[in-house]
Amino acid sequence: RMLRKLLCPKLVGVSKRASSQGLASAASYVGVRASTPWQHVVHAQRGMATRADARPGGGPDKNKWKAESKIDNATAVKKMRDKAEEGDVGSQYTLGSALMRGQLGLMKNTREAGEWLLKAAEAGNVHAQFSYAMLLNEGDGMPKDQVNAVKYWTAAAESDLAAAQYYLGCAYQKGAGVERDDAAAAILFARAVAQQHEQSSLKLATCYISGHGVEQDYPRAVNLLTKPANNGIAEAQFLLGYLYLTGQGGVKKDVPHAMSMLEISGNSGFLRSKHYLATCFLDGKEVTKNEQRATTLFQEAALKGHADSCFALYKMFSKGNGLEKESKQWLQRAAQAGHPEAKQLLKK
Repeated sequence: RMLRKLLCPKLVGVSKRASSQGLASAASYVGVRASTPWQHVVHAQRGMATRADARPGGGPDKNKWKAESKIDNATAVKKMRDKAEEGDVGSQYTLGSALMRGQLGLMKNTREAGEWLLKAAEAGNVHAQFSYAMLLNEGDGMPKDQVNAVKYWTAAAESDLAAAQYYLGCAYQKGAGVERDDAAAAILFARAVAQQHEQSSLKLATCYISGHGVEQDYPRAVNLLTKPANNGIAEAQFLLGYLYLTGQGGVKKDVPHAMSMLEISGNSGFLRSKHYLATCFLDGKEVTKNEQRATTLFQEAALKGHADSCFALYKMFSKGNGLEKESKQWLQRAAQAGHPEAKQLLKK
């Protein structure tokens, strides 16, 4: 049933029901602005603090505003809880969301959050369906249950919630809680991409690179990667740099742009980029060979636990140049980081 609906998508964004029931706190998941009776509560603390900071002199006035903010939150939460207990679905979702994150002056309580989110989810609140699925998938405050997580992600995905389409696509791609289906995953990612969901652009690009669920298409992957890469998603920068450097599948080579992407990605902490750059400098692939630069990049990645970089340093330092001690240390680090060949070598 889900696949039939998704194969004939209505690319209209979040459904009207989702829009009417959605809340400001859901924006962190789906990037939409929602209007609800409780929206002013979500920003109460920030608003009160801002007004306090703006007062001349600060001091006691600032403390007064903070105290009033707590009172306002407590009053609003009590009203919200009363309405939730009366069966108001929007209030049930908002209360569950606040408990899930420890907002509005409430202590984080994922068990109680799950109870309220389930009520709202069963009543058809799309954002509650998504949030409840997240708790189930993570086993946060309740037993981990990926099968039921897929059930609630599916309900939200059918209402065109992009974040739900993304996570459901990941579940189909991994076979987590549902039988693996790469084609279904690609369809779901495409639905979310149509709503400008950048992580889905990255995922769909990897489908076109690998040919899983779709026909291999490197130029299309480049198109999908460009926006998330420009917006700072490190893995997209890495993949885009790799494709421009290698020129695979009809992609036009652009070595300067490729190196720029890889450098930016590596500097942001994406260790695969540092490792790949190091191998390029070590082997002289598309760039001038530079072993010193390669060693530095390997070390930067290895010191942060990148197993392949640790193993590369082991091999570099085990060439009979008096660095056998350092070589053994890198081998041990590689094994500790999970490198299979390093583990085997240490057993000998």
